Amino acid sequence: MRIRTFVCFHLVLCCNSALYENDLYFDSSDEKRAECIESSELSTYNYLGDRSHTISGEQCLIWKEVYDITIKELEAKDLKIYKENVAPEEVMLHNKCRTFNLHTLNPRRTALKFQLKGPWCYIRKKKGEIGFERCFDICRGQPREEKTELGKSQYGEKQMEKNYNDELIENIQKYYRSYTWGEVSYYRWKPSDDSFSAEYYRMREQIFYGCVGTVVFLILWLLMCSYLRKEAAAARRRREQAIKMIFPNRKIQMHPVIRPHVS
Repeated sequence: MRIRTFVCFHLVLCCNSALYENDLYFDSSDEKRAECIESSELSTYNYLGDRSHTISGEQCLIWKEVYDITIKELEAKDLKIYKENVAPEEVMLHNKCRTFNLHTLNPRRTALKFQLKGPWCYIRKKKGEIGFERCFDICRGQPREEKTELGKSQYGEKQMEKNYNDELIENIQKYYRSYTWGEVSYYRWKPSDDSFSAEYYRMREQIFYGCVGTVVFLILWLLMCSYLRKEAAAARRRREQAIKMIFPNRKIQMHPVIRPHVS
């Protein structure tokens, strides 16, 4: 009984990984990691990993930077249509390899359609022009299965914990005939770009004018206090002068104005 339990436990902790020639790893269900891609999977494999260089070692360009260049090349009549229908991957702020089709209005779509299959990215050519290249070689040889401990790759590296619904994302192409990544604005949104309601702006305006009114009131109050103090001193001097004129021989004691001491 104990032996059977141990064997079952060992099988649960193991999983199979496919290795090809030169120990290159590929599993069509693993969208986060690949080292080569089977020729039959080039058109369907959806890569979501972190590779950011091409087969030749060229560093990938940031998708959004190429997008900004592209919209400057389009005519005004096509620009609005292109912005509304562009793929979300094309406006990402990273340079990771991805698999998607460019919009029909993209001037680079024709060349890309007939040259590339599988994950790709933009690169900068020697003459400064923008080009594109595949990110993975085709797997060669027959796949062989290697058992690895759960939570680790065949090289002993600990795999990153996934923060998404693994069962849904990994099999999304099986569950749905077609799907979309959603509106482009969702991927380009930042908290600083969030639009506030009209009530927020109205309240902010009221607070601003309230603060301005308070400052103006304080200034007027200080000016009034200063004016009343000067008027009181002048009235005292006039009164003493009048008394002196009425009683010329009377000694008048001048009382200094006592002001509060401010520490």
